[in-house]
Amino acid sequence: MRKPLSQWLLGAGLFILGAASATAQVQQITLTRIGPTVEVTDTSGERPTFEATNNGTEVYEEDLIVTIGEGSRVILVFSNGATINVGQDSQVEIRQFAQDPFSSDYAFGEATTEPANSNSQTRIHLTQGELIGNVKSLNEGSTFEVSTPAGAAGIRGTTFRVVFRPSDDGGAFFTVTTIEGDVLVSTLDGTLADAPISVTDQQEIEILVEVNDETGEVTVLTPTSEITTTTAAPETVAAVTEVVQQAAEEVAAIVLDAIAPSGPSGDGENTGQGNPEEGDEDTPGQDQQGEQKDGDPLPQSETDQGSQFQGGAG
Repeated sequence: MRKPLSQWLLGAGLFILGAASATAQVQQITLTRIGPTVEVTDTSGERPTFEATNNGTEVYEEDLIVTIGEGSRVILVFSNGATINVGQDSQVEIRQFAQDPFSSDYAFGEATTEPANSNSQTRIHLTQGELIGNVKSLNEGSTFEVSTPAGAAGIRGTTFRVVFRPSDDGGAFFTVTTIEGDVLVSTLDGTLADAPISVTDQQEIEILVEVNDETGEVTVLTPTSEITTTTAAPETVAAVTEVVQQAAEEVAAIVLDAIAPSGPSGDGENTGQGNPEEGDEDTPGQDQQGEQKDGDPLPQSETDQGSQFQGGAG
């Protein structure tokens, strides 16, 4: 059974992540800038589908985040410093997120890299729709991948947009735009498996595909020789840049406390605050280890709109 490995503690733009055991990893992903309709489904079936309404709501591996209707959007905030803006009518699945503990406090507003000496592995899947992301420069050994039914984008630290939009005629287009940094793009049918295409500053690549309605199989229609980068339109660059800046303002006040690995006895350093294993009394909505039970909503005080996420852009 999957359980959260951390607990929200609110106050002046601060949340604290707790180490639970000698092998514990930080696995904190939260939602902010939610609206108007965002649903979360646990694809493993362990928790019921729910509508996310409160900033600070946590999501986990195997969760599917769906934005429904015109104007719907949400920002996923990862504890490795990455932010992913999910656009309207989109479906994003968190297939993997694991991160090592880190030994120094981490301030989102100042960070240009992920926490020092803390490797992370991230895989998210865009089933359909659009996402715009900003990934801090990754440490050696870390990975960040965005996949779609047509292809994947490998990211080392960049600002980017990924779009996968099916059309009514059975076709679809897969587009990757890089505002700054470098993204390696490949197709899932193996067309670019041996030689991914590098999409760098203010470049874009678009690949047309065909989707079999019965099997879901995707066939790349764009000839390999024609899969190449072009200069992104100035209006695209401006729009993506604006979204990323808004997200940066939204999370600028967040500071993560340092989390040292637990010792052999399981007693980990957690800056002395909020260790969920301390004390004998249970907290409502949590099990005896102080972890939120699967499927239980967070208390209102922990997800209130007046949390550290309130007061960002927009």
